[in-house]
Amino acid sequence: MKQSTIAAIVSGLILPGLGQIVILKRTRRGLAFMLPAIAAAAWLLLGLAARASEMMAEVPAGTLPADPVEFAMRLSEQGTAPGSTFAALVLLACWFGSVVDALFSR
Repeated sequence: MKQSTIAAIVSGLILPGLGQIVILKRTRRGLAFMLPAIAAAAWLLLGLAARASEMMAEVPAGTLPADPVEFAMRLSEQGTAPGSTFAALVLLACWFGSVVDALFSR
């Protein structure tokens, strides 16, 4: 199997840019995909954790039952954190771009 194919698989399945860094030995190019992807994923996870934390404070007060289904429904009703759509697009673009870049690298 070609190195570029292995790099694309690593970047596609594990972390964007990891294939460029580990397999192709292109650190700058790999970091160009990896750093924005990590930042976007962190933004999404921190926003979700903040929403979940707010909701967990309602459980002891009795305004929200300790039911996972109800919790998930309320979480989806509250919407997303500011900038989460942009962060998701950045994450997807980094992932897709990393795989395409690795496939067409020489």
